[in-house]
Amino acid sequence: MPYTFHRKNRSFIYQQTPNPYNIDEESNEKLDAFLEFQAICVKNEIKLILAFPPNFRAHNLAFENRLKNLAHPKTKFFIYNRNNNLYRDKSYYYDESHLKVNGAEIFTRELAEFIKNI
Repeated sequence: MPYTFHRKNRSFIYQQTPNPYNIDEESNEKLDAFLEFQAICVKNEIKLILAFPPNFRAHNLAFENRLKNLAHPKTKFFIYNRNNNLYRDKSYYYDESHLKVNGAEIFTRELAEFIKNI
């Protein structure tokens, strides 16, 4: 069910600096599962797109680069339009990590356009 409202009594501020990404905190089990999932997609000729949705904080380039290093060469990446200032407007968010309907519609249009072009 899409979020159509703000969380009550919840205040949040756009974080200009992303949280650091620490490779040492990765789970080997989840890392292996991610690599195996990609192998299954390649074997079955499934086009895999890793999508980076907006959060109410700056995009984490360190995490993006880590995923790109782990990704199969056939894996595609979609990153939301970081130049769209609407993604810095908290009226588009339920909380720091979840878009409301108005924000989800914008993100979905961007993602759909990306998919149509590949």
